[in-house]
Amino acid sequence: MLYKRFILLLVSVFGLTIFFKTECYTHWIDTFILNPATPISDQFDKTNVEERRAYRFGNVYSLCQYMKKTLDTTKFKNGEPIILLPPNDYLREKGIPGFNTLPEPAEIYYHIGLKTVWTTSPDVEKANWAIITSGRTGMAFIPITSKEQLHALLET
Repeated sequence: MLYKRFILLLVSVFGLTIFFKTECYTHWIDTFILNPATPISDQFDKTNVEERRAYRFGNVYSLCQYMKKTLDTTKFKNGEPIILLPPNDYLREKGIPGFNTLPEPAEIYYHIGLKTVWTTSPDVEKANWAIITSGRTGMAFIPITSKEQLHALLET
């Protein structure tokens, strides 16, 4: 029985070694576990959970919380809001500081629990809110009131 456990231990250690020697998992361990972007000692100063989340996730988390607070003050007729995200190339072209890329819809759903779609999504017609650029340095969150407005946003 002891021999069988020892063999299972060796097989599992060997399997984990192979698993974490692949390139994507090695990158993940180096980036998030061994060398995190936000040192844990810096996070000790932030005692509030929301402060720590904003510090760790940065502008993306702040944008998500802004969208959630805005949407909490409105009522919806037909289901929940679906947010239209601008393409990342468009954001880079506009030069919005701190927002070279927006997160994937799944990440926004993780932060605030709301559905989002890209401009290339087949569900783009369901979008009833949009994130747009506002001037050279900012972003705005606006409701989409008509299909014409949606198509005008998609053309820009």
